[in-house]
Amino acid sequence: MQTGDYLVHNSGKVCQITGTEIMKLTGKDVRYLILTPIRGSAETIYVPEEVASATLKPIMSRAEAMNLIHRMDEIEPLKIQNERHRDQEYAAAYNTQDMDTMVSVVKELHNRQEHRRSIGKALPSKDAQMMARVQSTIDECMAIALGIRPEEVSDFIRDNR
Repeated sequence: MQTGDYLVHNSGKVCQITGTEIMKLTGKDVRYLILTPIRGSAETIYVPEEVASATLKPIMSRAEAMNLIHRMDEIEPLKIQNERHRDQEYAAAYNTQDMDTMVSVVKELHNRQEHRRSIGKALPSKDAQMMARVQSTIDECMAIALGIRPEEVSDFIRDNR
C-alpha cells in the first residue's frame, strides 16, 4: 500500500492513501496511513499501518469490474434467514466488502422496495439507508476501477451488460 492507491475502508468508504504520518498516541511511535474518502473528502481517516491489511481492501481491477458487470444478472438476491434480524443480515453481508455479496444486498433491497411500493408502502428508512450505502460503495469502487465518475456507473453497467 502506497500513496495514491485507492482502497475500501472497513466502513465501506472508498479512500485514497494521501500519505503517512508517525504519531505517538500510546507512548510509542506508530506509522499511520492517511486516507481521504472520495465521498466527503473533508474527512480524514487514520489507519495504523500494522492493521491496514485487516482494515483496508484493495479496489477491484478494471477486468474484475467488467467481469462483475457481465455476471450481475446471475447474482441472486440476498436470502434473508430471519426477518427479525434483517438489518443485521444486511450489515453482515455489507461488512464482507465482497462485491458479489454487495450486489446481492442491493438486489434484495430493490426487490423489497418494489414489493412495498406495490402495496402502497415505502421502504423503511433503515433499509433505504443501507441501500444507499451499499450502492455508493459499489459505484465508487467501480468508478475507480473503470476510470469514470461514480454517477456514470449505472449507465456504464446498463450499456455493458
